[in-house]
Amino acid sequence: MALGLTSCARKMEHPATGGSPAASNVNGIYVLAVGGTTINGVNYENDSDFKSTLAFYDLATRTVTPDRFSQVNGFPLGFRALDMGLYGSKLYIALAGSQAVAVVDAASARLLAKTATALPDAVKAFTTYAPDPTHICFFDGEVYIGLVNGVIEVMDTSSMKIVRYIGGDVPLLTPIGPVVANGKLYLAGEGNSYPNNLAIIDPHTGSLIRSMSIYLNPESISTDNSGNVFVQTQFDTARLVFDLNTDYQALTPGLTIISGATDQVAYQSSSNSSGNAPVVVSGNTGYYISGNYASSTIAQFNSATLSFNIPGYNTGGVQLGEVTALTVDPITGQLFVGDAKFTNSPNGTVDVFADQQLQYSFPAGTNPIKIVLTKP
Repeated sequence: MALGLTSCARKMEHPATGGSPAASNVNGIYVLAVGGTTINGVNYENDSDFKSTLAFYDLATRTVTPDRFSQVNGFPLGFRALDMGLYGSKLYIALAGSQAVAVVDAASARLLAKTATALPDAVKAFTTYAPDPTHICFFDGEVYIGLVNGVIEVMDTSSMKIVRYIGGDVPLLTPIGPVVANGKLYLAGEGNSYPNNLAIIDPHTGSLIRSMSIYLNPESISTDNSGNVFVQTQFDTARLVFDLNTDYQALTPGLTIISGATDQVAYQSSSNSSGNAPVVVSGNTGYYISGNYASSTIAQFNSATLSFNIPGYNTGGVQLGEVTALTVDPITGQLFVGDAKFTNSPNGTVDVFADQQLQYSFPAGTNPIKIVLTKP
């Protein structure tokens, strides 16, 4: 991927390190940032305020273009981008504030299509929420786009057009996902008294295969190469009984792991996870963000044995702020950490670690939300 970087690119040199990671075939890093607006110290969270950006770091030249999309296309990406995925040669970006999905050529950052999300009369939504896209995943040449109203749009990757919808049979409030594992879709829903808040769906027919009850208020969902599904939740309980004055403020976050072999809950327990960045797994090592929003740490676990009594990831003295994105290179084991510093700070960075030592950092915009590694 040869990208011509203009004068708006900033040069960021790699600092000296104590060792060299294994060779990687990654040649660039895209970082999607939500953007943000704070007026007199108050975040008003208006969708049209969150002007999102798409930064690119070129590993060959060690330079970053803070908003590669705008530089190439001559206009902004859109509003309140929440997810991004790479499939083949294209990036797919969920723009919740713009109610659209942008399809971008990964080699050039050129916009190929921008498809508005919709809710046809024939499709039943479980809520009255607008069709804001929040999540992206891929399966068999199709893009599955999770909408906040509980509907899943399906886009064909060749035509870049919506070809069908999944919705109406899976009553989940403010769903998180979907993700694809084991040839099935997994979608988790919020709701303080809702049973069966995780749905397993046939991606071809859209029919519900089964549902199960997990901890309440999922905040992120992800999967690994073994088909296991990881759900971080706001609470470590399956039910809040408000009429009995349950002290929900005393509850802590939870983590649920669903086995890819059995589709049963393999692990469920309290955790110190923040829920900002989904769990990522490389080999037998899983990573998730722990700690409070102003001072995050990276926790580790063994995904094969589901052992959590191993030391946390040592960032070599680097103090992390509010971590909102996490990606791992499965070849080198390098960990890419999107650090927003604090909500709406314009000084978000991506910090790259190898062997628990900082390799390099580069600016990533306001509220970085997703990191995608590109290859030649």
